[in-house]
Amino acid sequence: MAKASTRGRRAAPKDPLDDIEAGTIAPVYYVCGEPFSRLRLVAAVRKAVLGDEGNANAFNYDGLTAKAAGANGILSAVRTMPMLGDKRLVQVADAHELPADELNKLLPYIKDPSPRSVLLMVADSADLRLKFFNAAKKSGGVVQRYEPLKERQAPAWVSSEARRQGVK
Repeated sequence: MAKASTRGRRAAPKDPLDDIEAGTIAPVYYVCGEPFSRLRLVAAVRKAVLGDEGNANAFNYDGLTAKAAGANGILSAVRTMPMLGDKRLVQVADAHELPADELNKLLPYIKDPSPRSVLLMVADSADLRLKFFNAAKKSGGVVQRYEPLKERQAPAWVSSEARRQGVK
């Protein structure tokens, strides 16, 4: 029997949630796009890094706003050692507000991230052509843009989400 050709068809991109559920946490996440999927990934990263207590683990969590913190504030936070825990989480909201020159200041860290910190940048959008995003992917980071579902994709998404949550 002839093997079906996959030429011209791209495999569906792997969802980082699968890696997190398998126990693999990347050192850097840049998550943007559709809010429901984006926030679901943020919650999974927070739980994986901080445990079930989430915000209660205040020693190992920094919540920053990109514009207020800038690259220097972000770098200072991710280079801080965790206290009373294995890892610390630095979550940066509104990362899309960081201009390209500020993102470039993060490149040395992105190329050699701390094994004791996880940088989670959350944005509405991203210009994936910037050096920052290529460097993040090359160094084992996750750059995830969630697009809104098209009507024809909804049934498959509902089925996979039901399986993920253990619903028949």
